[in-house]
Amino acid sequence: MSNDLALFIAGGASGIGAETAKLAVKRGFKAVIADHDIDAAKKIAATLGVRALAVALDVRDTKSWETALDEAFERMGGIDVLVNAAAVGYVGDAISQPEIEMQHMADVNFFGMVHGMRAVIPRFLEEGKGHIVNVGTVASYVPVAGQAFYAATKHAVRAYHYSVAIEHDESPISFSLINPTAGHAGQEREAPVELEAAAALPISAQGVESDEIAARVIAVCVRRAEDMRAQREAAERAASGGMPGWVRRIFWRRPSGETASGVKASRQRKA
Repeated sequence: MSNDLALFIAGGASGIGAETAKLAVKRGFKAVIADHDIDAAKKIAATLGVRALAVALDVRDTKSWETALDEAFERMGGIDVLVNAAAVGYVGDAISQPEIEMQHMADVNFFGMVHGMRAVIPRFLEEGKGHIVNVGTVASYVPVAGQAFYAATKHAVRAYHYSVAIEHDESPISFSLINPTAGHAGQEREAPVELEAAAALPISAQGVESDEIAARVIAVCVRRAEDMRAQREAAERAASGGMPGWVRRIFWRRPSGETASGVKASRQRKA
């Protein structure tokens, strides 16, 4: 397939995000490494060459999203995929966990994703194409003792993802939710000033590794791009008179958002 696919990776300077950027460039794609730790992002971009770009991004801030996307669209000539990989987790009892830890998880894990989707969707609609990949975890589906609020943020990620995918079922935007069973989340490494940075623990130190999850992210990006290309080609053939109108409409219909396992958002709506 063509090597012009450009990925904007939020949380791209560590964990899943960093591995996704490395694999994207290895596949011949472009990678925008967006992270609040701009020095770390620049170091990774420098090792990847001209197909990588580092931009500063605080996922908690809507203005930061707009500025980062403006730079990415201008310098990369457009963005095809948004990968939301930024996340942070704190272990703590549901009753005694400090409110500041809960607020930090909500701001990064949930609202960071929300801000990103709200910022990029109008741009994708204007471009007439786009793909949003959100990285969840097994906590998007099951409760996790000792990480109650973290699990709550990931449940919220899943709910918001599918709700937005349904709203845009007839748009040219695709949606994918990756839910690894375990792994190192691409997490924020700087806690609020009131917290010790060391208190932010990896979501899981065992199970699927970041590079394996990154491979799943890239695979779903490639599959979606190939599906969209095939549909456009079919639609072009149909427009030239090669197919009846009812067949043309079938080929032109955009696939609904899907998870890594291929479950369609339109099917989730009936659950």
